Amino acid sequence: MGRSVLNSILSFIHESTCVSIMVDETTDISNKEQLTLVMRRIDHNLDVYEEFLGMYQIDSATVESITSTILDALMHFQIPLTKLRGQCYDGCSTMAGSHNGVANKVQDMEPKAVFTHCYGHALNLAVGDTIKKCVMLRDCLDTCYELVKLIKWSPKRDTMLKRLKEESCDDAPSIRTLCLTRWTVRAESMKSIVANYTNILSLWEEALECTSETEMKARIQGFSSQMDTFKFYFSLILAEMILRHTDNLSKSLQNPELASTQAYEIAMLTVKTLQSIHIEANFDLFWE
Repeated sequence: MGRSVLNSILSFIHESTCVSIMVDETTDISNKEQLTLVMRRIDHNLDVYEEFLGMYQIDSATVESITSTILDALMHFQIPLTKLRGQCYDGCSTMAGSHNGVANKVQDMEPKAVFTHCYGHALNLAVGDTIKKCVMLRDCLDTCYELVKLIKWSPKRDTMLKRLKEESCDDAPSIRTLCLTRWTVRAESMKSIVANYTNILSLWEEALECTSETEMKARIQGFSSQMDTFKFYFSLILAEMILRHTDNLSKSLQNPELASTQAYEIAMLTVKTLQSIHIEANFDLFWE
């Protein structure tokens, strides 16, 4: 069945006069390096398609290993390198290095294969670096990350929170996991903490009573104390308001039919929106 689906996809790719590749490397749960290969193509009506072709285990995340895996896959699928017009990777030196990166190696063989730094990765780096410059937001994000882990990684505390919500007839959405290396769930995670704020405070009280481990008690007391401060609550609301816009931008960038010029225009609209809320009148409204 898998081969049948793949052959169907490849038949359309072979008909295309030009294609682009999108490649990302990650470590799976069994600690093995894997390479994800996606092909971007257009048909005769200029409609855009992104086709997932497979995941490939690699010995190491070196330039040579990744380049050879990409070339082997293209050869296996009978896609000539001369069709390649674009490469899209993250911005790490292995992939995007100007002298010895994967993009440079491929472009030496096919000069028309222009490299584009993945807009999603670029946005994630920009948001991450900007948050790090504001100590208040950085600390808030780190606290939220550990707070969600403490609840979601414990079936006992997760069940206790659900019971507290049922008892208070609270229909707020459940706590959303916050992953610092992903760029589409930060605002949603913070929004879920705000929506469940009172119940989470009650959870800490109950959890303290049924926890005997000293270290865990100290952690719970620490989160309870943090959530009792105005500084944390203020940071949480502010971060959610700002990151809501970058999350929306990220979701827009993931549209397969989006062209690079359109992506740039949407990014500039997001910048203008953020600049428009950075005025005294809007802060006064936010403060109220």
